[in-house]
Amino acid sequence: MPPRTSHPRLRVVSACTGKKSLACDAPLSFVELRALERGDPPPRLSDLPRAAARELYSGMQHRTLMRGLDHLPAGVSEELFIVSAGYGLVRGDELLFPYEATFSGQPRRVVEAMSRELDLHASMARLFAESVDCTLVLLGTEYLRAARLNDCPGDFSTTIILGAAAARPLAPEGALFVPLGMPEARRFGATLIALKGVLGGRFLERFTLPLPRTAEEFLERVS
Repeated sequence: MPPRTSHPRLRVVSACTGKKSLACDAPLSFVELRALERGDPPPRLSDLPRAAARELYSGMQHRTLMRGLDHLPAGVSEELFIVSAGYGLVRGDELLFPYEATFSGQPRRVVEAMSRELDLHASMARLFAESVDCTLVLLGTEYLRAARLNDCPGDFSTTIILGAAAARPLAPEGALFVPLGMPEARRFGATLIALKGVLGGRFLERFTLPLPRTAEEFLERVS
């Protein structure tokens, strides 16, 4: 656990969304992105716009989460990371082309194969090797499976994960897992799609130490 400081460091790890803010009739495919990564960009690349990751996604979870990030208490520093099914783990300020790729709804073997191609597990392990005062993770089940956080070494005692109850086995030991479903959606008046973003955003707006120790304590804090 990192030493307590007067200027807490907060890390947020969220998922890409299907909706993008950039208008594009033909976004890059997973295969084209792998070619770009190898230094063999598709010829049409020069015609495509780019945006920072924190501005590229326009799905409900991302929009509600960003409202919270934009209203952090004074003195709290934040780092945003996105688990992208097209690019892998990216920083919030990283410039990305629009693309079409997702882990959601994919069979387990496809998720695992995509994760290997993106070297996602290694990227997550490097990220969590650095201690911060709090890491807030908002990932769906397939995204948690791709990230393989439960196989990463390290101290997860300051990590809070919001996810579906069925995803609990994918959470690393020591992390606080907050299971979310229809009861929580009704309690907070949110759709299931937006729920993680709504609660994550509220937690960020009200961020303070010490961190909640139980799922119910987290939910009380964002009520």
